[in-house]
Amino acid sequence: DPINQDMAHAYTNHTQIKWNGIIGDMKFTASEQDRITNLQIYPDVTSGRIKATFDGEGSALRYEIRTVQGELVVEGDIEEGSSEITIPKPDGVALWDEFHPNLYVFNVLSEKETVAAKFGFAQIENVDGTLTLNGKRIYLRGNLECAIFPLTGHPPMKKEEWASLISQAKAYGLNHLRFHSWCPPKAAFQAADETGFYYQVELPHWSLRFGEDEKTTNFLLEEAHR
Repeated sequence: DPINQDMAHAYTNHTQIKWNGIIGDMKFTASEQDRITNLQIYPDVTSGRIKATFDGEGSALRYEIRTVQGELVVEGDIEEGSSEITIPKPDGVALWDEFHPNLYVFNVLSEKETVAAKFGFAQIENVDGTLTLNGKRIYLRGNLECAIFPLTGHPPMKKEEWASLISQAKAYGLNHLRFHSWCPPKAAFQAADETGFYYQVELPHWSLRFGEDEKTTNFLLEEAHR
């Protein structure tokens, strides 16, 4: 649109090739309709609780929290027809931060399958302009990441590649990357979770006139939720 023109990062040519496109495989997988999908975990450090939500018509029967090594931390039944679980934080779940990247696996079990989501028990907040994690002030020591990968023309797509990039950043004393107007792939988040690293992820927009165009605004809000 004329308001934003070339200030949307799906199109700009400022750091490498165009920012848009699909990397990797696209595929359709047929499955039964009564599957459990979209398992999301919401830790609440302040209240000491963990909430899990999921979609689908599948009949969820039980839940589990396990360590990433597979050791059982807690388990319980799920109320019939429910798609939300809220439980007190088990004693065996420790906080996640950059120095202690403790991760756990939340499983939802039905008669047909087990659906899993990995999570860390952490809560980030803005307290009067101060960034806190788990109630303690944190300091971001980071660098700008503008999708500059000239050897490939696209970001890394494997967790090991992002772990290597994070290792290089940590060697310089950094704990943070700002993804200027773009969102890295899932592998990048997995590597950061496992190594204790912070990200600032931004929407694909570079305009100082946000909100003036209704269609652009709606797209960005929907993209943020996705």
